[in-house]
Amino acid sequence: MTPPPSARLLDITRLVSRLGRGPLTGVDRVELAYLEALIAADAPLFALVRTGPGFLLLDRNGAAEALALVYGKQPLAPAGVLARAMRRRDP
Repeated sequence: MTPPPSARLLDITRLVSRLGRGPLTGVDRVELAYLEALIAADAPLFALVRTGPGFLLLDRNGAAEALALVYGKQPLAPAGVLARAMRRRDP
């Protein structure tokens, strides 16, 4: 009997931080390619996103939602009160 595939964890912090900031850079495109490949794979998938208040751990569905945001298939919601308060002042 074949053991189940090991779970995968991908840090997509940089990719998410680039949302709404113009075209993706080379590093962002590589991260995007990894995300697409892991979503298409059969192994369990988790994605990690570092935010101001802490870390978010996304399951496969959350990672797919992030992918939809990258491709503009889902609109980016306006920043809430907490997000605006945590925003860095410098670019």
